[in-house]
Amino acid sequence: MAHKAYLVTSFGAPRDHHTIFFEIHENASGHIFQVTGNIQAGMTLGHRPGKKPEDEVGYIGKAYLGTVSTENYARVGGLSGGCATSLVSAIKNLGD
Repeated sequence: MAHKAYLVTSFGAPRDHHTIFFEIHENASGHIFQVTGNIQAGMTLGHRPGKKPEDEVGYIGKAYLGTVSTENYARVGGLSGGCATSLVSAIKNLGD
């Protein structure tokens, strides 16, 4: 089974917020990976469960990034200590 990955945009101030969302469940819910913090205080890549992006408050849109197999998805969680660019590259490299 393959999990779809999306770049999700939601409303934010002073600028929009972007997350990487993996659709894991049949109801289109899944897992969100996002950068938190700021440049001055430091930034980290974190993750959490998430509902269908379209059901989130402030949802603007999503762009399809690709798919990751169930076996390779387990490796994505290990990347959460890295940067968002590494996560996007990994999605492309782990794709099926």
